[in-house]
Amino acid sequence: MLGKIVLEFLKLILFLELYNELFNIVIVPKRSRGEKKQGLIYSEVAALLLKGEEFGNRKYSAKRVNKSGWSDANYYAYCLYQLRDEACHD
Repeated sequence: MLGKIVLEFLKLILFLELYNELFNIVIVPKRSRGEKKQGLIYSEVAALLLKGEEFGNRKYSAKRVNKSGWSDANYYAYCLYQLRDEACHD
């Protein structure tokens, strides 16, 4: 049952758009440079996520997000924020 739910989620347009951006901007360049495939440490991404949204800052939740100068961790945090936000609305 859970496997079916996960497969349906992975087919959602929102997930595909977010993952494609993350894949093309972060993952592909790392692979082409020969870096290991392991992602970032979750605690680092979570800390950025909290800091980016604290005190009314809307680093990851603004309608028009300014991504200039972002680190790989920022892209992961943005992806997680958007997916969590969408899950909360469903």
